Amino acid sequence: MNAPFRPPPSVPSPYKFTVDDVFAMQDAGILPPDHRCELIHGELIEMPSEGDKHSHAKAQLIMWFARTLPHDQYAVGPDTTFFLDKQEAPEPDVFLHAAALRPSQVGGRDALLVIEIAATSLVYDLSVKADLYHQYGVREYWVVDVEARQTHRHLPDGAGWTIAALAFDVPIALSQIPGVALRIADLV
Repeated sequence: MNAPFRPPPSVPSPYKFTVDDVFAMQDAGILPPDHRCELIHGELIEMPSEGDKHSHAKAQLIMWFARTLPHDQYAVGPDTTFFLDKQEAPEPDVFLHAAALRPSQVGGRDALLVIEIAATSLVYDLSVKADLYHQYGVREYWVVDVEARQTHRHLPDGAGWTIAALAFDVPIALSQIPGVALRIADLV
C-alpha cells in the first residue's frame, strides 16, 4: 500500500533582528528609547528591572573604577550597549576599555573587562552571556552574584573559560590592568 506523501512539518523560527532594526523600531516609536532590552543572537531579550542590591553594586563598581583608573588610559562603559556585531548588542552593567576608544567602537577583543551583576539573571549571565563574550574575544568577564556574595571570574583558556568563584572579601587582580585589584566587599 502506498502511503500519501506528507511533507515534514515546518518548524517556526524567530525573526532575527539587527542593531539597525532595533534603532529603526526606536525611531518609529515601536520601542521606547529607554526600553530595557538586549539584542542577543538577533533576538530582543527583555531585561528585568534592577533591584536595590544590583543598582547599588553597579554604582559602587563604576565609582571605584572611575576613582582608581587613570582617565587618560582607561574608560568605563556603564550600562552602555556593547556592539559586538549586527545581531549581538548586549548591555553589560560595566565594561572597561582603552580611553582612546568611544564605547560604540569597542569590540569584544577591545574590552579589558566586562561585568554583569546578577541578582535574578545568574544562570543567564553564566551561560548565554559567558558563551557570547567568549565567542567575541572578551579578555576577562565577571559575574558579580550579589545574593551569594561571590564573583565568578572568567579568564579565557582557548576553547572556553577558566572560572573561579571568589568570595567578595578576596581581592581580584584585573588581568589586563597590571597593579589593579579590588575587594568587592569594600564596596557592597
